[in-house]
Amino acid sequence: MHACARLTLLQFGDYPAACPVAALLQCTSIFVSTLSITAIALDRRQLIVCPHKSAVGIKTMLACIPVVWAVSLAMASPMAIWKKLEFWTEWADAMNILG
Repeated sequence: MHACARLTLLQFGDYPAACPVAALLQCTSIFVSTLSITAIALDRRQLIVCPHKSAVGIKTMLACIPVVWAVSLAMASPMAIWKKLEFWTEWADAMNILG
């Protein structure tokens, strides 16, 4: 059995890169969602607090998208760096999991 989640094993198979890639994708997804919602909230706050100022332009909004993704990947990168696939055959044999 692997230290990585069982669902990851079913999705990616028995590959050494399965755990880091799955962890990177999961964390990146969470960070992108969180940072996107934060950017929307900051935009709405600006319109409420300073209604006399013009709204953020489309170019600024489009420029924020790669920034959100880059920051998200940077924040999730430790999961891809330090997560690794480990075999726990002794434990699995003792628990009679692998048959």
